[in-house]
Amino acid sequence: MTTLKMTKPQFEAMFKEHMMPGIRKREGGTGIDDPMRSEAWLNTIDGYVKDGILRESAYKWTYPTWLERP
Repeated sequence: MTTLKMTKPQFEAMFKEHMMPGIRKREGGTGIDDPMRSEAWLNTIDGYVKDGILRESAYKWTYPTWLERP
């Protein structure tokens, strides 16, 4: 039996809706914390692969442009 896996567009939509609101700006409120965004992206992919929600090929996904800039 084949289990459907989440696609990159589906993952991006989920990440924007559920993860991005929790990613804060740098301490002091200045600028966007790009490293925190990147780390959250990679950690979420890793967790979803380990839970079987994403295929292992998701590890090769590039960062979307909206992740690096507001």
